[in-house]
Amino acid sequence: MHTSLNSGPAVASSAPYPAITVDCQNPQHALLISQNLSGPQGEMTAIYQYMYQDWILSALHPDIAAILKRIAKVEMHHLDIFGQLVSLLGGDPRCQARPNVYRSAWNGNMINYTKDVRKILSYNAFMEQTAFDTYMSQAESVQDEHVSAILIRIAQDEKIHIQIYQDLQDMV
Repeated sequence: MHTSLNSGPAVASSAPYPAITVDCQNPQHALLISQNLSGPQGEMTAIYQYMYQDWILSALHPDIAAILKRIAKVEMHHLDIFGQLVSLLGGDPRCQARPNVYRSAWNGNMINYTKDVRKILSYNAFMEQTAFDTYMSQAESVQDEHVSAILIRIAQDEKIHIQIYQDLQDMV
């Protein structure tokens, strides 16, 4: 796998993202989707996780670090989409892990700070699989075809990320 800052494997599906729209406001769906924002396995955690890993790996593993930064940008797009969805569904897209249960703001304690490249790649593959499974489960449970389509499309990116991390594990 050839990688550099401006090239390398595709880090997102080539399929277009569906329009960000909902059938109607639904507080239950808003709460469900809000967990994708700032929960321990949410997009905010993934973004900071990958940026941290980029910073610590850039000297010894610059190609892996560059891929991590590119994946973080995809996760930023997912965060934006989920924030818009929560708002359209009538929720408040706060940076809180469980906004309707307790007021726990997202924080850096949600990050895995391991510095071992093999453990990083294994953990990232596991977390991407968790995200994929979560989004597919949510897509099945929401009664809004627009929201389901968006969740399925985002899950496609997560599936690509799983494969990237698995491929990188085989290289280090």
